[in-house]
Amino acid sequence: MFIHIGIEKTATTTLQEFLFSCHSEISYLGRPYRQELQDLMVAVYRHDTILYDAPRWAAVARAELDRVRVEGKIIGLSEEFLASWITHDLGLVATRLKQLFGTVKIVITIRRQIELLSSLYVDTIKARPYQQFESWLDNGLNVEKGGAFKLYDFESLAKYYELVFGEGSVGIFVFEEMVNDFEIFCRRLSAFLGIDAEEAIALMRGKHANTRKSGRLVKYKAWRSRFLPGIQFSSLVPAYVNHGFQAFIHRGCPAVVPVNTSAIRKIEAAYAASNRRLSEKYGLGLDRYGYAMS
Repeated sequence: MFIHIGIEKTATTTLQEFLFSCHSEISYLGRPYRQELQDLMVAVYRHDTILYDAPRWAAVARAELDRVRVEGKIIGLSEEFLASWITHDLGLVATRLKQLFGTVKIVITIRRQIELLSSLYVDTIKARPYQQFESWLDNGLNVEKGGAFKLYDFESLAKYYELVFGEGSVGIFVFEEMVNDFEIFCRRLSAFLGIDAEEAIALMRGKHANTRKSGRLVKYKAWRSRFLPGIQFSSLVPAYVNHGFQAFIHRGCPAVVPVNTSAIRKIEAAYAASNRRLSEKYGLGLDRYGYAMS
């Protein structure tokens, strides 16, 4: 069995929709899920220890595995919220997965932190009060005040999963390799999972899901925070006007987040050393793709 724990903004949906759920040698649990497994996943990454009903969820896991088990196929599960900035205790999630599924292969997909954080910023800006990128970044990097961006120290995440699941159980796969060296990415992932690489290449070629939100949306959020703070545009105009306006701001070119030199230096300081160690251990060649390395 393998469990793909994300990380978000690393083509997780593309892998779920076009590879994991379609490959003839994978018996896929989800996502998307049946309701029972959906409830189990939420319990794993959200429930407090006091509320977590271990016997109940162990029974659900056994039933789901029995339902999809087919001789000659590897069982697959993919859920990016298992390693997400909204998940409160990543180590506890790893421990729960081991208790539920035993020793399995762990797939971690990574992306250059500058691009990952820029993309995440665009996605989160719609649901939150507007902040400039560097202010948002500072909050996320401040671990002492609950900042969650320590998650993107990929080496620490991989090291902990190897501690829980065993040496050699973790595979690291690079988003930029998928974009720039597509067939190499597919062959590496297929070799780790033990599935046919040619089928994986055919299934994934030319596929892409979840494009970035539009630049119009980001500009609108910045404008509204300055001139209409705390006021919903929909409360000021008729519904048909709001509907047309929302359609307009969600279309257009993908957002480009201006990342200044100060923000770049903060990202490099946070992740360069661990990127270098991760690249060396797994033979990833991250320097080829512009990762902070020194």
